[in-house]
Amino acid sequence: MYTDEQVKYIRELVNEEDLLLESHAMFINGARKAIKGKVNSIAHMTVDESYSESDAREMAKNKVAIVPTLSIGCFLSMNFGEADNGKDEEVSFYQEMMDKHVKRYIVESTIPQLRRCSTDYL
Repeated sequence: MYTDEQVKYIRELVNEEDLLLESHAMFINGARKAIKGKVNSIAHMTVDESYSESDAREMAKNKVAIVPTLSIGCFLSMNFGEADNGKDEEVSFYQEMMDKHVKRYIVESTIPQLRRCSTDYL
């Protein structure tokens, strides 16, 4: 965790070079520091608490995006699609994208392993 002063300093350095700044924030406190520090994006969702409506407003004001890499991985690994039977639009969307864009060997090997790991963890 960086202090607010450190985040501000990093943001200033990045601005000088005209670069983008991404933060990895697993917990809401770190995510809120990143939002306050006006990073360009936060990689993955938080695990301890959901973003609030106030967080979303602050993100919009500071132009901060979330890259939901872990949420997609968790979705695929937990296999919500089988439990849903295709009734939920979001589940159907992810299944369609997986069918169209994920290489077959990943569907056959990596995703089942992720599912086993998720099941063992839960």
